Amino acid sequence: NRKGEMLAACDDGGCINVIDIRNGASEGKIVSSFQDPGQNICVSVGFRPRNAHELASASLGMHDSVLQWDYKKGRLLRKYSTTFGSQDK
Repeated sequence: NRKGEMLAACDDGGCINVIDIRNGASEGKIVSSFQDPGQNICVSVGFRPRNAHELASASLGMHDSVLQWDYKKGRLLRKYSTTFGSQDK
């Protein structure tokens, strides 16, 4: 995130982790972990600059999409389809 306290990472199984990297620890602590509901391949994840508890992830699979998350709650806020510009909730 902007403060350099958290790191977001994702994998090809659709798992997204938020890791606390404060205090220069050699191993960060996972503070939030959640799964793409479609179990798609997560290709990118990043924090939203103006919302401290939100991030966005991009996924590939049967339903290519960008997902907006509240990582503190591990809750999906919104799904943006990359096909035909539609938006799902």
